[in-house]
Amino acid sequence: MSLKVVIAEDDPATAEYLKKIIEEVPDVEVVSIAGNGKEAIRQVEIHQPDVVFLDIDMPEMNGVEAAQELAEMRPGLYFVFATAYPDYTLEASGKLCLQV
Repeated sequence: MSLKVVIAEDDPATAEYLKKIIEEVPDVEVVSIAGNGKEAIRQVEIHQPDVVFLDIDMPEMNGVEAAQELAEMRPGLYFVFATAYPDYTLEASGKLCLQV
């Protein structure tokens, strides 16, 4: 049985790159790529993944907001946050992430 992953990333090139890297790991399958947090929630409902990779800054709903909603819906779901933000912006986002 493979580990199922959903990627939420608004940049298509970055999403495909993440997919390529993730799928190099044995028994890991990317089941869907979402372009924003709202779409990530829909894809999690459909595919029931084990892990969600979330970009922090996305349109419509950011990754932290999506994770907070998903954590309520699916306790035990794992999250990996990815961002190109400089360090100083991560401190505030990190505090929100810890609440998830």
